[in-house]
Amino acid sequence: MRIGSGSDEAGVESKERLKVRFCGESTTAMNSRLLRYSAGLVAGVLLLQSYFVRELVVFELLCAFSLIAALVIGGTVCLIGYAVLLWLEQPRRSHAEPQVIWKERSIE
Repeated sequence: MRIGSGSDEAGVESKERLKVRFCGESTTAMNSRLLRYSAGLVAGVLLLQSYFVRELVVFELLCAFSLIAALVIGGTVCLIGYAVLLWLEQPRRSHAEPQVIWKERSIE
């Protein structure tokens, strides 16, 4: 018999209370959550073992990567086109009035 506890059941109850107090939840709830996550993981692995499901996942990834590649290429073309338009809108030296910056008089 322990000092400070009236019976073994009281000792077990106090241990459970300490677990709840320090861990935040009881170990049975933690085991239950672990069991649910483990079952979900095993179900996911077994589902992916099917050839048809793997083929669908690979096809979906292929479509996603092709869409990403098309967006990157399209975005690059748009940026280059915008840069060309900005370059074309700038006045050319041949069309601008001649200026001599180092002298204050104009050329005539």
